[in-house]
Formats: sequence, structure tokens, C-alpha cells
Amino acid sequence: MRMPLPANISRALKRIPRLSATEEKDLVVKFRRGDSWARERLVLSQLRFVISIARRYRRHGCPLPDLVQEGTVGLLEAVKRFNPDRGTRLSTFAMWWIRAAMQDYVLRSGSIVRTVTTPKSRTMFFSPTLRGLDPENDLAVNAIAERFGTTSEEVRSFAYRMQAPDRAIDTSPDGYPIAKPLAVAEPDPELVLATKQERLTLVKLLRAAIPGMTRRERHILRRRFLGEKRASRNKIGKELGLSKERVRQLEIRALDKLRAITAVAQPAE
Repeated sequence: MRMPLPANISRALKRIPRLSATEEKDLVVKFRRGDSWARERLVLSQLRFVISIARRYRRHGCPLPDLVQEGTVGLLEAVKRFNPDRGTRLSTFAMWWIRAAMQDYVLRSGSIVRTVTTPKSRTMFFSPTLRGLDPENDLAVNAIAERFGTTSEEVRSFAYRMQAPDRAIDTSPDGYPIAKPLAVAEPDPELVLATKQERLTLVKLLRAAIPGMTRRERHILRRRFLGEKRASRNKIGKELGLSKERVRQLEIRALDKLRAITAVAQPAE
């Protein structure tokens, strides 16, 4: 169920005009010259987007105002690092920073910190593949465990945790939770749009001559991230005559090159 914002905040957000790509670029130029008002305009233009993302992370039991606050910290960092000359809109670029800030906050909050302790656990916990997963569906659970290199028990445990904030929980005689679905929020159009923009940016970059990226690496990224159905590394390996592990290595290397081009990864201080 969507949590309503206070009426005064909701009205204020609606009064904030959306920026065109040209307006964004002009404000970035002014901000780099020391204009703090320009930075505020850039941040305000994305607050609706921060709230859209924050609502998604409420499933982890964190208060919406806290998530918005943390997301705004990530947004401020994104505004500092944003380069409109790369052809990406601020909302697409900022999404990486906003999500990272909210994920860090979720991991610092409550008992969940004790279970998400490794990079693999963190990747799996925040992966969309866990949304709506039936913990009793052994086939799906085993497939996700294989994909993330973990155990079925850990996947099942995380699936129950993902359900907990959105469901009423009873307990079975053997101690397992029994979940009763409650209302589920409809996908937020602005968040869906940003995801589409992100994918279009990736498509454009893959079509371009990315320095140092081989044809094989481009093929792997297309098959892994841009198809209607995400191809497994095992399947791609058979297509290219490579082992599953080699495909994984090439995928990581290609993503590193892509992040270097798009500047979405956190640069060293």
C-alpha cells in the first residue's frame, strides 16, 4: 500500500517544474561556477524521483522519511558528479547514487545487518528476482541460488524477509512463517521511465565504439541485460564456446569498462 505524503509536501512537489535537458545542462554549468541556487534547483527537480525510489525500499521496514533523507544525500552526490555532456539525464545518472545511499541505510538498520554480510548476499537481497518469489517454490529458489552462488536456504530466508513488510505473517507449527498477501502498490511510472532511460542509454553505449570493449564483451552485455529474457552465463558460454566462469569474468570486465564510460560507479576520492 502506498504511503501518502503530507498534503503540504505533496502540493509543494507538484509546484516544482520539471527541467528539460537544456535547462539541466545550464544549471550544471552555473553550479560549477559556484551558484548554490542552481544546485538547489537540480536537487528539487529530482525530489519526486527520490520519493518514488524510497517507496520501493519501504518493504525492508524502514520509515519513508528516513529513506527520503538518505536518498537526498545520494542525490546531492550525484548532482556534484553529474556530467550532462555524456548524453544522460540527471534522473538516470542519479538513480545509481540514490539507490546506493538507500541500500546502505537499509543495511545499517535493524537486524537485517546480521544477515546481509557478503557482497553476494547484498547483490541478491536487492535484486528484483526476489520480489514476489514464493519461498516454497523449490525450482525457482534453486535457480536463484545457482545464479548468485549461494544456498537455497539463504534464498528462502531472504524471500521471507522481502515479504515481511508487505504481508501479514502467521507462524506454522514447525516455525516457518506463513504469509498472507496484502495490497501491492502499482509500479511508479516515473521509476519505470527512468529504468527504460537507463536501458536506452546502455543500448546507445553498446552500439558506440566503447574504447577497449571487444565484440565478445558487447555480445555478453546484450544477452545478459538487454534481451526480453536474460540469458544465463551457461547459455552464453555455449554460444561463444567459453566456460561459464570465463563468461562471468568477461561480463565483469565489460561492466567495469561501461561504468568508466558512463561514470555511474563511485570514483575514488
